[in-house]
Amino acid sequence: MKTLFTLVESPFSPHFPELYRELDIESERFDSARNLHRALQKRAPDFFVGEFIYGWCNDYAGNTVGAPVGCEEVEATKSRVKSREEAKNSVTSMT
Repeated sequence: MKTLFTLVESPFSPHFPELYRELDIESERFDSARNLHRALQKRAPDFFVGEFIYGWCNDYAGNTVGAPVGCEEVEATKSRVKSREEAKNSVTSMT
């Protein structure tokens, strides 16, 4: 029999016990990474299902994620950066 470990963080996590039985898969659900880690130390599952709840506006990678940027904003930013670089180069060439 194959095994499936599931890490569940929200009540909306997918769970298909009937399908697992049909496919002859033994399923274990874990509500914390710590409990999952303990189980992984004892045996490795054949399958793993995990969820990641992304929090918008959190500082995961050192950048704050805000509203999506449209093409106009990207072009305006490129233009400002280019202008600054040109100004910097002209000052550097004067010295």
